Parts: sequence; structure tokens; C-alpha cells
Amino acid sequence: MQLLSLVPVGMAVLGTSLAFGLIRRWAASTARVRFSRPKELMDAELVHSEKLFGIRQPIALVARVDRVYQTATGQLVLVELKSRRTNFPYLSDVIQLSVQRVAVSGRSTLPVASHGYVLVRSPALLGRLGLHRVELMSGPQVFDLAARREAILDGRVRPNWPVNKNLCPTCSFRHLCRDQPSRERW
Repeated sequence: MQLLSLVPVGMAVLGTSLAFGLIRRWAASTARVRFSRPKELMDAELVHSEKLFGIRQPIALVARVDRVYQTATGQLVLVELKSRRTNFPYLSDVIQLSVQRVAVSGRSTLPVASHGYVLVRSPALLGRLGLHRVELMSGPQVFDLAARREAILDGRVRPNWPVNKNLCPTCSFRHLCRDQPSRERW
């Protein structure tokens, strides 16, 4: 009978230990993200996290930001969080941040920086974070890219072959490709 009365106590101790462990892990992760900020954002205030922004003119765009920081000068700086094996920014990260910049600019009275940051959490980095500053596309460049995408989807323009043939299997426009490129192209 005494052994049965110890089971609830043991479960309470186990539950408390688990809760403290999870809190400690979360706190360490949060601290790691803060200390991985560039100097520019060390004292900046997080003003938006996981928020949706959108514009209707000159074209309709919707983007969800990961993080938006406001610097002491009042400028907004975008940060995109990525979890992947490779520790470098992709062109798709720059496009994503650029669309976010246009959407946030359309809804904010504060200036949005022409650069942003890609923060990569990679198993290859053993828990550390890789931080990369990237220059963003201008509004007109984003609008041109969106127009090209629409033209490809409408069949008015053929897509270009990628620089790297390994991108073909994951491309959403793969079904639109009629001719296979020659091996010399790569």
C-alpha cells in the first residue's frame, strides 16, 4: 500500500522536472536568437512576429513576416527564420523578404530597410545560428517578378531553365516544360 501512495508523488516530481527542462530549453533558445542578432538590431524592439501583411495596389500581395524589428531611428528591419541543413541564404529567401518589404511598406508609415536578415538554424551548426545580411529587391523589381510569374502561369512566357539541374524535380512549373535542356547547359 505504501508503494502505491508514492506513485502520485513520483509523477508530480517527474512532471515538474519535465516542465523545468522545457522552460530552460526555451529560455536558452530565446537567448541564442537574441545574441545572434546583428549589432544593428541588438537594441531594436520586436514590433511584429508571425504577422500577415497585404496590399491591393498596384498588385495584390500578401506576406507573413517572421520578425520585424524597429531600430532606434524608427526604421523597420525584416528577419526571416529558416531551419535547414545548409547555412546560406537562397534567392528564394531574398524574394520572400522582398515581398514582405513591399507588403509591410504598404501598411506602415515607418520606413522599411532595403536590406534584411536570414537567420538559419542548421543541424550542421550544432545548435548555433547562421546570420546573413541580404540586399532586398525594390518594389518595381518585385512587381516585375510577379508579372513574369503570371505570364508563365498563363502560358504567355516560357520559364527559363535553372542554373542548377537539381532544382528541376522540385519546381512547381516542371509540368510546363516542353523540351528537356541539353546536358551541355549544365
